[in-house]
Amino acid sequence: MERIQLVNEVLMEIQGKYDTFFRNVNKSIYDYIDLIEKDSWIKVTLKEECQLPTYIAEEIKDRFLINK
Repeated sequence: MERIQLVNEVLMEIQGKYDTFFRNVNKSIYDYIDLIEKDSWIKVTLKEECQLPTYIAEEIKDRFLINK
């Protein structure tokens, strides 16, 4: 499976877990992150002005090993 597919699966899993939040704000998890694809790696970062609740942001950081 390609890396981007794996990343998307994890993101959809997180979005599904917090479905109520994403439906209430009428946005997708992709509205809060940037995906940078280069050669054999994918970088996942939270957008600068990300307004995610801390618990969702922390889960994204933990799952993708983003510096806190």
